[in-house]
Amino acid sequence: MRKHIWFLCASCLIAIILGLLTLSGSRTAFGIISLIFLALLLGGMVYRFGLEKIDKYMLYFVVLSIPFPYLLQFSGRDALTVTTIMIYFLFIITILRHLFERKSLTMEPKFIFILPILIFTSMTVSLILNPSFMGQSIRYYIANISGILLYFIILATIRDHSDVRTVIKVILFTLVVQSGIVLLVYKFPTATEYLAVFSPRVPVSEVSVYEGMHRSIGTVWDYELLAEWFLVGSILSIGLFYHFKKNVYIFSLFCCLAGIIFTVTRSAFFLLIFGLALILTLVNILKKDSKWSTIKIVLLLFLTCIILFGVFPKQIDSLTRRLEVYFRYSDLLSPEAINRGKIWQDAFRIFLREPTIFGKGLYNVSSLYYSADSFHSLYLTILYKIGILGLLIHLAFWLKMLFESWRILVAKNKNDNWYVLFFLFVSVILILIDGIKIEYLRYGHTIQFAWLIYGLLNISIKQSRENNENIMVSKTPV
Repeated sequence: MRKHIWFLCASCLIAIILGLLTLSGSRTAFGIISLIFLALLLGGMVYRFGLEKIDKYMLYFVVLSIPFPYLLQFSGRDALTVTTIMIYFLFIITILRHLFERKSLTMEPKFIFILPILIFTSMTVSLILNPSFMGQSIRYYIANISGILLYFIILATIRDHSDVRTVIKVILFTLVVQSGIVLLVYKFPTATEYLAVFSPRVPVSEVSVYEGMHRSIGTVWDYELLAEWFLVGSILSIGLFYHFKKNVYIFSLFCCLAGIIFTVTRSAFFLLIFGLALILTLVNILKKDSKWSTIKIVLLLFLTCIILFGVFPKQIDSLTRRLEVYFRYSDLLSPEAINRGKIWQDAFRIFLREPTIFGKGLYNVSSLYYSADSFHSLYLTILYKIGILGLLIHLAFWLKMLFESWRILVAKNKNDNWYVLFFLFVSVILILIDGIKIEYLRYGHTIQFAWLIYGLLNISIKQSRENNENIMVSKTPV
């Protein structure tokens, strides 16, 4: 009991110091004390849970911190986020634990291990072959690699289906908190002062104004990427509702839908409708015992929409106006209709001028293209930064991941984690479709979130395959 009290007192003391430093506005000091606090937290977790569980709980803590990307700042320049530092530190712990326990670092199926290694290699080659922007490229390189390392940590740390569901619950909790921040900033604009510690080096308001409409960006810094996170949260909330048959996940669904409305993002709205249509169609075809759950979720979705219309009429009106502008175009799939025409044309022209196999480096597009800070397409950005080879490796990784997921979903073997696998499968599909017009490679925390979802899907594939193999072995006559 004394040891527990000591750890609690130490945590409270550090928390008080952190609060004082935040009020003083000393970001460098705040960053250093943050690392000291994390070290104490890690020591307390080792003492409380033991070495064999520390990596799992640290993973939960990392996932919890992703939407709140605090940048350490040294001599006036931002370096790494606290989350990125924790990922590298946790990866070292994971490697040491596997070496100590003499466990293999490779895994089956091999594609979930080999293809990310090839992506890692292609990024490294792009960095080395383009020294002109080495300083900026290294920062983006570190951020990209942190996402891949988080992916490997998930593969090495998550041991069963319940761990996957726990990580998803942590994700939903962070998104509920993020929706609360969005609402808080809208109701009390002065609250942005207290969120300044999560802002980038160039100050960004937590609310962006576009054509007279307020579009929330929370602590993610981008309303489209924040909307994509809320979109994924909506899908995963429905997935856990199907799995557990508990109404509590309707609350997280409500918060995520409200978040989409506050970002006033058309793509997230359309993808939500597409995702729901895909879910309601495939679930009832592949899972015959889910009809009552489907009826219930449809009724609850209808009720949720009525509440949202009543509680947030101004945001609903803004989203409606955005949709009206879109439907004025005769060709709804044209670049002009989705407001990407000139940027995409410039991106193709820049790439075709000097096409490369290994890319032009990982630096920010704004260093080259001054009219925008992004090509607004995940695939065009990968094509330019990592080259033709990098894009092909990414495509192979995504297609293989989706193909293996589909094979398991349509198999007749019993799968206790079917719903979680299916809704992660749908989430990845929506992220990749949304990648046509936005790209998550701009920030370290959005890269980490994408690789987090990839990791959860692939570890679910691995666990489902192992479960199917065990079933086949048990049925084999002796």
